[in-house]
Amino acid sequence: MLFAGLAGGAGWWWLNSEPAPISGRVLLSGDETGAVEIRVFQREDLSASWRELLAAAEVRAAELAELSAEALARHRQAWLAYDEASRVCAVGEEYNMPDLAELRAERDAKQAGEVAAMEELKRLSAEKEGLVTLEGLLGVLPAPLQTLMADTQGTFALPPPEGTGVVLVAVSPSGSDGAVPLRGWFEVLELEADGRLPDTVELSGEDQLEVDAIRQFVAGDMRAD
Repeated sequence: MLFAGLAGGAGWWWLNSEPAPISGRVLLSGDETGAVEIRVFQREDLSASWRELLAAAEVRAAELAELSAEALARHRQAWLAYDEASRVCAVGEEYNMPDLAELRAERDAKQAGEVAAMEELKRLSAEKEGLVTLEGLLGVLPAPLQTLMADTQGTFALPPPEGTGVVLVAVSPSGSDGAVPLRGWFEVLELEADGRLPDTVELSGEDQLEVDAIRQFVAGDMRAD
């Protein structure tokens, strides 16, 4: 009877005890050190915020594509005008024409126009490349379910999250002098076949927070809906 009671008590304790935390690790590469912040989100909340950012970026990207095509045409015209003015000026310099000063001024003006057109192309290209950045993705995150810190080795213990579709976002802070760029990783935790969450979580360089990976994550969430 005593053993049966002990066994029953142990079984009750096992069924009603707090589940063990999920151990995790962020694999730091190279000379990257320092604490890593882990933020836990509901999958649908996180994908909704990123979906909105990506949708706005796609609209602006389409606008920039049209503006870039127009700017490219203007640059080509400016370059042709500068090329012609340069050749005319070269002839003037060779024969020391009386209107050489005017030819040089025309050439310089055309060159300035070509440079301005090129700068406009570069500006549009830079804006397109900056539509979706790591800082931008992290800047639109909703409030996390919980936040915890990994140690300098990248290890952490995650309290068992509620729900079956939680996402971990890990952020490595910049260096004290700002020279080290911000880095981030993310991992989607789903229930296993037997209803358990993974015992361990490992975020490596392959899970980096990149635009293509985020697009796939959002698209996968939309299919799941």
